[in-house]
Amino acid sequence: MPIATDEKMPKTRYGNLSVLYFLERKRYGKENKYVYIDYYRCRCDCGRECDASLSLMRRGLKVNCGCTGREAIRRSKIIDLSGQRFGRLLVKSLDGPGKRGAIWNCVCDCGTEKKMVSADLVHGGVVSCGCYKRAVNGQTSRTHGMSSTATYKIWQGMHKRCNNPKCRTYPLYGGRGIKVCERWESFENFLEDMGERPADNLSLDRIDNEGDYEPGNCRWATDTEQVNNTRRNNRITFNGVTQNLGQWAKQTGLPRDAIFLRIKRGWSVERALTTPLRPGGNTKADVSAFRSPASYPDRPRDLG
Repeated sequence: MPIATDEKMPKTRYGNLSVLYFLERKRYGKENKYVYIDYYRCRCDCGRECDASLSLMRRGLKVNCGCTGREAIRRSKIIDLSGQRFGRLLVKSLDGPGKRGAIWNCVCDCGTEKKMVSADLVHGGVVSCGCYKRAVNGQTSRTHGMSSTATYKIWQGMHKRCNNPKCRTYPLYGGRGIKVCERWESFENFLEDMGERPADNLSLDRIDNEGDYEPGNCRWATDTEQVNNTRRNNRITFNGVTQNLGQWAKQTGLPRDAIFLRIKRGWSVERALTTPLRPGGNTKADVSAFRSPASYPDRPRDLG
């Protein structure tokens, strides 16, 4: 709207107020004793707009929107907090007045700079830039602090294959009745019993493949030890020692297939493990020489 200009308002600026436009005329008083007062919309230098009567502006009683008075009151009530410490915050300097009080430039112990209201600092509403709350929340939700370690993932995998029917390997574990003992429902107990994984090439192995995951039946084993301990292996006991075919083959120097076929043809365990191959012979010749124990009722042909 255009700036109001009439005979009663010779100028458009009074103190910090710039007159924008005529707003309304109000009548005050009773019966024949009344007076008319004109009101104008004005803009203060601080940027706020307000309504002011022409009579007050002319007499110098209305020269701003009230901002200078409010600022003076604020400044008169400001307590210097410079150099003081509140929790993790160190007050450096005054930034200026705000709606809720004085605003201070602060530096947190973590190095973050932040502006804080004096009331929040004095009454303990704020003690950091936010890092303290994050730290407290982290400690509250933190249990063992090892959720990103390989040992924790192994513990999770143990529970998954025993308890989750959607797990791909569940039929080989939980589906067969393999369970995790009650004590190992807690990772802390599992860690206490087994310790952290000693090396990257080790994994959790059950000593008895038909037993549960529990203390005394588990160990950290290499891939080779795991393969030698599967329930698919053919186990042979000789002289009080139980091993699979691969382990006996490695110990005796005999081919694995030769030991297997010897026992399959009816040889005793002792003879199958202690009889050497014929000089220059091979596994196929060794096996074909004894197709049936019944063919040699007195004495089977020697392999060596």
